[in-house]
Amino acid sequence: MLGVGVIGLGVHGQRYARHVAQDVAGMRLAAVCRRNAAAAERLAREYGARWCTDAEELVELPEVDAVVIVTPPPTHLPLAAMALQRGMPVLLEKPLTQALEEAFELERIAQATGTPLLLAQTLRYNPALQIARRELPRIGPVRSMTASQRLPRADLAWQNTESTHPLGSILNTGVHLFDLVRWMLESEFEKVYCLAHRMENPFHEDLFKVQATLREHEALIALEVAKCTQSRSSNLEIVGERGQLWVDYHLDQTVLVQGEQHTILRRARPEPTLPHLLRDFAQRLADLDPMPISVHDGVRTLEVVEACYRSLAESRHEFVSRPHLVTPPPNDD
Repeated sequence: MLGVGVIGLGVHGQRYARHVAQDVAGMRLAAVCRRNAAAAERLAREYGARWCTDAEELVELPEVDAVVIVTPPPTHLPLAAMALQRGMPVLLEKPLTQALEEAFELERIAQATGTPLLLAQTLRYNPALQIARRELPRIGPVRSMTASQRLPRADLAWQNTESTHPLGSILNTGVHLFDLVRWMLESEFEKVYCLAHRMENPFHEDLFKVQATLREHEALIALEVAKCTQSRSSNLEIVGERGQLWVDYHLDQTVLVQGEQHTILRRARPEPTLPHLLRDFAQRLADLDPMPISVHDGVRTLEVVEACYRSLAESRHEFVSRPHLVTPPPNDD
């Protein structure tokens, strides 16, 4: 049994704790960490786990074999670095870090320690999106890709406050779509043009649109996030030379369009992605396999985030930076 410690018990952290405790064979909830002691103790008692208010204390517990970090982005670098440097495998909620320079530092630490880290880009585990990716050859060369996520305002204190670094929707939700494009089309972003507004959040953008091109790929990309509506939807449309794929990845339905014919490849049946993610994490640790979503993937999405913010500031198209090369650690031999 893989003993898992969950750091951060907000709404999403509690989802992780529940799935670890109830839904993943070979995995048990060993400990939880939250600054609010009463809340940590209450949840720990429900699942028969240890609890603490300090992340370093959790990492040192002998029954903890791996940690899941589900805390606000400004904490990701110090918490993940602390765990990696102690040899503790990490499943880290997206985005990798709050800022690109922090991502470079975490990449350096991950390479130096060799400790596994899986970045929780959960759309890669959505069954409807997996079907679309598998069926791409049926629609021929991809001409365009459009994706959107629309949802109510996130009433989280850390997203509704002043900050010297971005904490808006481009960072927190945009990384879902940026990684989706990279994974679906196996290509990197070349150039972006971004527009954004603050509709309900006075501190950070909660509505943005991005037009983008890719390196060595002819597809045109259009992305939108709207966290300012009393409704929820998540959609993907891929246009190919011979047809289209439509995905409602909120309801988890996939449709193939060829000529006038619409074929349902997967009927609407919402399915949580976290159990799939957790099973993959546990299996790869057991098999000593590399993690499928790496620190470097997180760096690449943050390069797109940074380019979007530059585009907003300059009101122009911006090139996404080239891959960051980290000097490998010295060979002690």
